[in-house]
Amino acid sequence: HLIKEIITRVPSIIQQKRLITTTPTTTPQVSQLGISSKCTKQDHETQELSAFCETCESLICVHCILSEHPPPEHKLLKIKETASKYKPKIEELFNQTKSKSSIVDSSIDQVKQTINDLESKFMKVQNEIIEESEKLITSIKERQKRLFEQLEEIKTQKKLKLENQLQQLQDKKGRIQNTLEFTKKTLDDVNNNNNGKAEGELQFAFFKKNMTERLHEVCKLANEDSEICENSEIELIFDFSDLKKSIEKMGEIFGYSKFTP
Repeated sequence: HLIKEIITRVPSIIQQKRLITTTPTTTPQVSQLGISSKCTKQDHETQELSAFCETCESLICVHCILSEHPPPEHKLLKIKETASKYKPKIEELFNQTKSKSSIVDSSIDQVKQTINDLESKFMKVQNEIIEESEKLITSIKERQKRLFEQLEEIKTQKKLKLENQLQQLQDKKGRIQNTLEFTKKTLDDVNNNNNGKAEGELQFAFFKKNMTERLHEVCKLANEDSEICENSEIELIFDFSDLKKSIEKMGEIFGYSKFTP
């Protein structure tokens, strides 16, 4: 039907092409997003967008079909058919992406819990250091000081890793949420008759490629680097076998990092 429509409009198209260079035109905005119902290609500005080229994934007018998107080399759809054909696919991809966001939520919760555990274990080991140090009177104080520094250093390194990952995961969550909200609004607009179904379908066709790419991107993003990069493990090790010889090196703090740099 689309091809027949193009053939019947060829005489009028030829006449219109003669007038394009002399007829002033304006491009009306058909939605708040600034999508025009007119073709934006040079010399086609007076033509209404009437089709969607599946091959090029672009909105086109009748002139575009004749000059650059001829069938059967290019697969064409009417604009309203584009939403009917691709809306289920976009919805399926939207739902897949939405389910992936739970992976990030789980990782965020685990990182937060690990940070809390790290703080608890930090306090536990700190108390152990104090208890052991009190047994060795003044000579131990310098070593005690070093142990605190060592503990603080390990804690700081671990916490920094975890907080950096937490920030990255929250940023990732924000990107996923923004993409989901944008796609949902576009999908809702297709079914919203208040602003005109044609407008919603045009908007859907205009953003179809963008939505697909963004949803694929955040689906992939949700699976990347979601595993916790650090743990909360810190352990104090003392060796009292030869106190006089080992006093200078009394105790070591181990963090047992999940990944070795």
